[in-house]
Amino acid sequence: MPPDPITSIDLETVRSFVTTYLAPFSTGLNTHISEFEYYGEGQDGPHVRIGNPSHLPEAGILGGRFDTSLLAVHTELIGLQEEVGRITDRLNSNMLVFLGLEEDEELTAAQLLSIIGSPSATGDRPPPASPPPATGA
Repeated sequence: MPPDPITSIDLETVRSFVTTYLAPFSTGLNTHISEFEYYGEGQDGPHVRIGNPSHLPEAGILGGRFDTSLLAVHTELIGLQEEVGRITDRLNSNMLVFLGLEEDEELTAAQLLSIIGSPSATGDRPPPASPPPATGA
């Protein structure tokens, strides 16, 4: 019986994911970061001028809120860029492990988890896993 295409993971699947999704996503993300750099940490404001705050104090308050929000967007984009870097590093590591496995090797769920690792909500990277022991030919 052929492997289930939904859960099948092989070297070509990982490469395809990197080239089809991750690389274009990273390129687009870098474009957005460049566009929001003007609002980034350490940039002097105000950036959004709605009116003269000396005549209309509310305009200054609203402009400050826009600046604060745009800084938050920029900060989130930088965090996302760092996470994409961690994902890319992990996938590159996984591709090296896949290259080391025999072509028709069947893996248990535990072995696959030791290669890929469990998802991390905190963004911490677990140490690289060693290849699973061979199960026989």
